[in-house]
Amino acid sequence: MKYRVAISTGLFSVFVVIALSITSCAPVAQHPFPTWQPGTWWRYALNGAPLPVSYPAKDGEIQANSLTDRVLADVTIAGHHYFLIALCYSDGRQTVVTTGFMDANTLSGYQFADLLKSGRHKQELSLPLTVGKRWQVIDDSTATVQSEETVTIGRRNVDAYRVETQSQHGTYLSWYAPAVHNLVRYRLPGGSEAQLVDWGQENAQKAATRVCNDIAAMGKRSPASAMAVLTVLKQNGVYPQRCQDTEKTLMNSGSQ
Repeated sequence: MKYRVAISTGLFSVFVVIALSITSCAPVAQHPFPTWQPGTWWRYALNGAPLPVSYPAKDGEIQANSLTDRVLADVTIAGHHYFLIALCYSDGRQTVVTTGFMDANTLSGYQFADLLKSGRHKQELSLPLTVGKRWQVIDDSTATVQSEETVTIGRRNVDAYRVETQSQHGTYLSWYAPAVHNLVRYRLPGGSEAQLVDWGQENAQKAATRVCNDIAAMGKRSPASAMAVLTVLKQNGVYPQRCQDTEKTLMNSGSQ
């Protein structure tokens, strides 16, 4: 089965593998809930089966080999708390930027329309994790914590939980590291994999400007996609000067 990412709805949409080793380890230190804030980022390498990522306007696609997730804002929608995330996919030449709203306590991602539907909330993770814990993700999908393992990322080792999720599309494997507050590895049924390469924290304004730079580059290939993503950022109060300049450029080019 071939998996295609159109508008990614969260960190569980895709992920990767670089030089990685996994072994049994001592009990994983518990960090009950992720501590995210605007400016937090994670960079993944994408490997395995090709990962086609469509532009938001569905007017083309790239074969992504890397993904950077950036937290842009802390928002409340319909009484629930979420983080606005920018997902920046790249093939080394072109970048596709999509957005999603992430529940950091369950690593469940949504598009805005999803958040307005009652009873559709997912639970990709059920924190804190323990080996043997089992829960329903959504509908017919269930997840089970299989083991505690050590994942090697470059020169660093992190303790992680290996989680198996069974759904109608097949078996998903993921490794969640409490110290990283996110997934460090993920494998889709179609063969695509993701591996965390690095993570960190930067100034929120700087992070937003980086995303706007990627949107400006995407606008040269797909103006409609760039405008769609800019609209989401603007609606959620994330609109630095770089985004404003990009919007003006796109509107001027569209009127010519």
